Amino acid sequence: MGASATCYLAEGGRTACHYICPEGYPETCSGSCVNLSDDINHCGACGNTCHVDNADNTCSGGSCDFSCHTGFCPSDSSCVSVDLSTDPNNCGTCGHTCPIPVNGTATCSGGICGISCNSGFCPSGDACVSVDLNSDHDNCGACGESCSITWSCCDGVCVNTRIEPENCGRCGKVCLGLCKAGSCSGFGGLCGDSMVDCNGDRSKCCKDWDACLNNGICIMQY
Repeated sequence: MGASATCYLAEGGRTACHYICPEGYPETCSGSCVNLSDDINHCGACGNTCHVDNADNTCSGGSCDFSCHTGFCPSDSSCVSVDLSTDPNNCGTCGHTCPIPVNGTATCSGGICGISCNSGFCPSGDACVSVDLNSDHDNCGACGESCSITWSCCDGVCVNTRIEPENCGRCGKVCLGLCKAGSCSGFGGLCGDSMVDCNGDRSKCCKDWDACLNNGICIMQY
């Protein structure tokens, strides 16, 4: 805003002017009347300009301030481009930092915080817990891969140990014959369901189904 000037002839014939600013604009900066408390071009002092790229700049109480445009967040004294849907340091809103779990890293997806666990660990709530993917019922072969209630995790694969001959009743217990209700039974051939025909000879039937030697001799029970 312009100032009103009162000029007079000073000593030596020099013209001197006295500038009078209107009420509310008490300061004169380069011949203009300004209010140093709220002028973004003279904030707190003549020539102190408030300017931050990608922001709305303000001057209040003689101090500069700024508000970043959509798609930008404050970083020190500037506005930086961010993606609020994926940035773990600005997840959903500027400045919302996702917590970093022990044995993992923080993630942001759709503006919602999450976690990604290191190898050998799986998410459990907001934490990463140690798991064995080869045997963990709720994390079988991969995090979150849960086996059915009556099934077991054997070498990272969900199996029905009630009928699986290679894992009968428990992981690693192999039946030479059938697996029924988690127990080994015979082949249902020459030796019937309750015994194992070791070598196709009815005289070599063993009660101990997984205890046959190559020559058909029955040894100790499993």
